[in-house]
Amino acid sequence: MGLASGASFVGEQQASKAIPTLWVLTDGKAGDEVQCIGVAERLGLVPEIRRVAPGKPWSWLMPRGPIDPREAPDRPGSPLRPPFPDIAVASGRRAVAYLRALKKASNGRSFTVFLKDPRTGTGAADLIWVPQHDRLRGDNVLVTITSPHRLAPTALAAARQAPPPALAALPSPRAAVLVGGDSRHHRFRPQDIEAFAAPRPRSTPRSAPYSGAIAAGGGTAQAPIPMCHCWRSPMRSSSPPTRPT
Repeated sequence: MGLASGASFVGEQQASKAIPTLWVLTDGKAGDEVQCIGVAERLGLVPEIRRVAPGKPWSWLMPRGPIDPREAPDRPGSPLRPPFPDIAVASGRRAVAYLRALKKASNGRSFTVFLKDPRTGTGAADLIWVPQHDRLRGDNVLVTITSPHRLAPTALAAARQAPPPALAALPSPRAAVLVGGDSRHHRFRPQDIEAFAAPRPRSTPRSAPYSGAIAAGGGTAQAPIPMCHCWRSPMRSSSPPTRPT
């Protein structure tokens, strides 16, 4: 099913005045989940959050699968337990096999969407949305400069009107930089953040004032850098509004 078929599917749901049901399917990593939620919000839908947690050795087999049999659709508490959704938006290596399993369990009824390159080819979902730097291409692959997110124009406008006090106190011009967060491969230490924030852009004269905000992953900290505020967010996203499970 390609892009035209996907648009037709959503259009049919809207024409019938039935509100489509939508799952967000990830392993709970904030970077994956927030992209899926952003898509749901732009569709005007309240998603049901489903999180997969394959154990070993099944997690070693991702993204190709199979899924952990303890999380099969017929098992109590399974992230794939019915009723199955009209639309499922997934992201992250561990979710690939589960999205395929959902398609099979729903007898093809669920329209499946995967964000980023699933590393298993174009058959991973009905629609695959990749950022331009990913190499995957195909009839059912949507390519944009960046991945989807929750920073809708209305949200940005509201933030400009009422910015957080710590940021509003910074002199202009301001710059905000998102630098990812802690993972099992890397930890952001205070000295890393200091080193990152200290240099000025080349286009900024050394005598000109410069302020910025840096977001990283992990608890809360104030960077000891003049005219710079640093904050850290939890590695896993906070629970957004969802449908009852």
